[in-house]
Amino acid sequence: QAARRAEVGLAVDAAAGFYAQAAELGADAPPWELFEARARCLVHAGQPGPAGDAYEHAARLAEPEDAIRALDLGRRAAEQFLHCGQVARGKELFEAVLLHLDVAPVRTVSAAGKYSKLQRFRLGLTGYRVRPGRPADVAQRVRLDALWGATTSLALVNHQIADAYGVMHLAEALQVDDPERVVRALGYESAFLAGVEHWMLPAGRGEKLIRRVMALANDQATPYSLAWARMSAGAAAWHQARWRDCVEECERAERIYAAECRGVDWERAVTAVHRLYALAQLGEVEALAAAVPDGLHRALAHGDLFAANHHRQGPACLHWLAADRPERARQHLAEAAATWHDHDDLFSTQHYHHLLAAAQVDLYEGLPRAAWERMEAAWPRIAQAGFLLLGYCGAELWHLRGRAAVALLAQADVSPDEAARARRVLRDADRALRRTRVSVGEPFADLLAAAVAWLRGEREAGAGPAAGGGGPLRAAGHGASCGVRPSLPGHPARRWRRGRPGPAGPRRPRASRRLASVIAPGLVTSPGGAVVRAGRASSASSPLPA
Repeated sequence: QAARRAEVGLAVDAAAGFYAQAAELGADAPPWELFEARARCLVHAGQPGPAGDAYEHAARLAEPEDAIRALDLGRRAAEQFLHCGQVARGKELFEAVLLHLDVAPVRTVSAAGKYSKLQRFRLGLTGYRVRPGRPADVAQRVRLDALWGATTSLALVNHQIADAYGVMHLAEALQVDDPERVVRALGYESAFLAGVEHWMLPAGRGEKLIRRVMALANDQATPYSLAWARMSAGAAAWHQARWRDCVEECERAERIYAAECRGVDWERAVTAVHRLYALAQLGEVEALAAAVPDGLHRALAHGDLFAANHHRQGPACLHWLAADRPERARQHLAEAAATWHDHDDLFSTQHYHHLLAAAQVDLYEGLPRAAWERMEAAWPRIAQAGFLLLGYCGAELWHLRGRAAVALLAQADVSPDEAARARRVLRDADRALRRTRVSVGEPFADLLAAAVAWLRGEREAGAGPAAGGGGPLRAAGHGASCGVRPSLPGHPARRWRRGRPGPAGPRRPRASRRLASVIAPGLVTSPGGAVVRAGRASSASSPLPA
């Protein structure tokens, strides 16, 4: 009774403790029910790890009496484990649950890709038409919830395998009378369609679907549906490099989640990931400096490894670089890597964010060969995992690989073999960036081309209209890069200079120049006119392979 009163009064931490005591004392209630209630309170308290343990224990207790209920509790446990970063444990439990529900687990990227393409082609032919039948029975709801849990929980771990489950869920959700479930399924699909570039997926389909999702969510008018629709719109904007739209939609979603929803720590963490990234690309240093430490502290306090790692890796590192504290960035990257529990060879979303941060820290610290070798070692796994097919992700990876190549070519000790390889990479990057649908692709390619021209001593070519992609990048909303100008020595990204990166304010000029050399290696010059090459100056006429 004390536990129930505490839960009703939103004292969820106390309620979780009372439910555990009630189970120990043999309260007059099914034991699985007490552990389920404890897990529910822990979810609301933002403690996904302990919540997963409680759900898993409840599932074991319920299995002899109610197999369907046990599967549902097992699904909830798997979700919580994945949400807090316990990837191997969550994947194993999800596979066991799905097998019992007659869903063959998807274990390989190739199998996931083949299934998703076929099913998405079929869905596209129907126009994602809703064909509601009877309301789902208990078994159908548990199956749909398991597919949905696998989709959302794996989305930021392995996007291709998650997508296969997402397409399964979408196809089945369109057949039942459950409008809120349809909003969730179509919202997820709209973000995916906005991000993937494939001849089978015409441009603009994602935007049309997101408008439909927003209309359905407004009809439903439930807080979760509205927040989910806004979060989906933010994710779609992220994939298309529409950074300001991404920030605005994510902030709207966060306000609804925070004020009107409970047990949505994972959704809020996903929203924060997209918002952080967009802030970094916009060059909004002050907002990034406020969000990174606070978000990391909150995630660690709740034991949420998923949220914590996304405040350690990826765009979060730019907060520390803007403050001229690369050692802190490296410390956070090491802490994030130490929490990875999966040992698959597949390149995961965790690896993606870690690579982006680590390579940029290498460039910042004047270690271009380290950045180059890091990118080249990861590239086969990146391609295998399908990241190059994801709109902005592919463009960003090609651009970063190209930046590492430019920084390497700027070194006096580059070998002929290394130079030849770097030139091939730059040609491939130029083709890929000019072919992408993402708005920043062309400016990214221009930025690399201007850097190469500048290093060759072709100052006129390097300082032309496309130099640094300033105008196009600004038009594309990419504020972090739009201030770089090779014709203005020592003039780095203006937005990054304007912001206050935090406690390391006195070191800002050096950090600003170094950070610009990360964004545009080879284009940043010292006040004397010498090219700043990966942290040291050298003559602009140094030999560069043609």
